Amino acid sequence: MNRIYAYLIMLGCLFLAACIPEATTEPGQTPLTETLEPQGITPTASAAPTQTAAVTANITTTITPTETAAPTPAPLQFSPWAWIKMFDLERGWAVDPGGALFRLGAELDGWQEVTPPEAQVSSQVVTWFMDPQRAWLVYLGEPIPSTGPWDVWRTADGGQNWHKAGALPSVQEGLALVEIFFVDADHGWVLGQIYPGMHQVFAVLYATSDGGDSWQIVSNPLPSSNTADTNLPGSYSLPFGNQPIVFVSPQTGFTGGDSLYKTEDGGFTWQPQPITQPEGTPALEQPFVYISPPRFFDASTGVFQYLVFDFMNVFCPPCDVFTAPPAAAFLYFTEDGGQTWSPRPAPAPLGMAGLVNANTAWFLARAEASQATTTLYLSEGPGETWMVRAPDTIFPLGTRLYFTGESTGFAYNPFAGRGFEMFVNEEITNLAGIESYFYFTEDGGGTWAPFPPAYP
Repeated sequence: MNRIYAYLIMLGCLFLAACIPEATTEPGQTPLTETLEPQGITPTASAAPTQTAAVTANITTTITPTETAAPTPAPLQFSPWAWIKMFDLERGWAVDPGGALFRLGAELDGWQEVTPPEAQVSSQVVTWFMDPQRAWLVYLGEPIPSTGPWDVWRTADGGQNWHKAGALPSVQEGLALVEIFFVDADHGWVLGQIYPGMHQVFAVLYATSDGGDSWQIVSNPLPSSNTADTNLPGSYSLPFGNQPIVFVSPQTGFTGGDSLYKTEDGGFTWQPQPITQPEGTPALEQPFVYISPPRFFDASTGVFQYLVFDFMNVFCPPCDVFTAPPAAAFLYFTEDGGQTWSPRPAPAPLGMAGLVNANTAWFLARAEASQATTTLYLSEGPGETWMVRAPDTIFPLGTRLYFTGESTGFAYNPFAGRGFEMFVNEEITNLAGIESYFYFTEDGGGTWAPFPPAYP
């Protein structure tokens, strides 16, 4: 931990942040209940309200004019890891660019390689890390897409021992595995997609109820299958990262698209879930609504983005690629596991959303596509009043955050190697980033630093 604090102090002066006095708790720890106080920011040309949003979110800030130019943030530092997942500052998993798996633990002297010794390792891999001890991974092989079948590996002791669970059978040549997701130690899913061309996407879903020892196909839209009418939509560009499907129980799951889709039978059938249209949507001649995959903090609390586009800006109707930012953006929140959802205006039209905890939401955004930096907002309620936590972060538009406590959080790129593929407008995509990076905060998002220790 001393090395982490020293590293943070050394780099802290390089980042702009809305700093808040520390509480009289542990050194360097600031509870989120205090970080949500209104923050002072310096107005710039890019801070002007957008003209595309139909309504304005309630954002509390204190404007403090100054004659001193804001310092330029340090450039983004890229990570040697292809993928990393931390559960606190001392425990986590990471995958290197070649596909080797590593684990960091309080009992270990740095990162320890724990790659399954009998696995056919490749750089293409999907992973699910449930906690510091339990993990699943599937190596996809080369080239991508491959024809399968694919072995599923799992561990329950931090990678010291691995079990080759049941294989995922191949469905059709051209299937690319996208995501693996477990809601508990027994119930999990693997999502694959087929891209036949002409802007079509077929989503194939596998499910297990025994920890991965056996798998069955619960959704397959191919005409030759007996599950062709499941209504599970595919995601053409994976615009919100590699987790388009989320489950909150063995039976209930959600995904986005032109509607909010819900399953209540473990993924066999998916139906559009009715939601209330938000007040203040723009009067467009032909509106097109896109809904992001929901993100849940726990089985009860979740959020998704409701984006309203002018249909003329839909790049390949009805797919999820656009030529311009949305005309309006809203956030929908649930506190009952997705049975009901309540809309709130988003603080900016372009951004990524998530939950710090059951009471606090985050939104990392640009008010305009050409803005050089992003703004991190936090909201209690959640979503009722937004407050600027960090006015000028170096994180690209598509950065995703997750928090492991009131003060500790991590920021990473879920689009490493691909960019923010939701838009074809170069003004947006060129600012999204395609490299892997991984930062951490210990003050609730006010200041960030690259996460040490480095690659072993």
